[in-house]
Amino acid sequence: MFLVSEEFLTTTHGTLGCITCHGGENLPEQADAHTGMNPYPSADTSGVCATCHSEITTTYASSTHANIQGMSNGLAQFASLDSISESEHHQEVFDKNCFKCHATCGDCHV
Repeated sequence: MFLVSEEFLTTTHGTLGCITCHGGENLPEQADAHTGMNPYPSADTSGVCATCHSEITTTYASSTHANIQGMSNGLAQFASLDSISESEHHQEVFDKNCFKCHATCGDCHV
């Protein structure tokens, strides 16, 4: 049983198989197959993704994806502020919502 579309299985990432990136075991029973599985392998930028994407993973820490500065800038522009730090309310909303739940690379790109 796969939790991905049939189309995904023919993509570059899909042809690698689940355990190449996620770990786990190549076993028929779900509980056994998921032993040692990492559900978010792209969260560790020095991990498995760096094997093929080192040019991206080495710059990720300072990117707008990692520090979500782009989201902060967008919120400030939407609220007609120079910076969200000008508004205690906007800064609080950003810190409690945007900042704490930002996705990893694989959540959007795989």
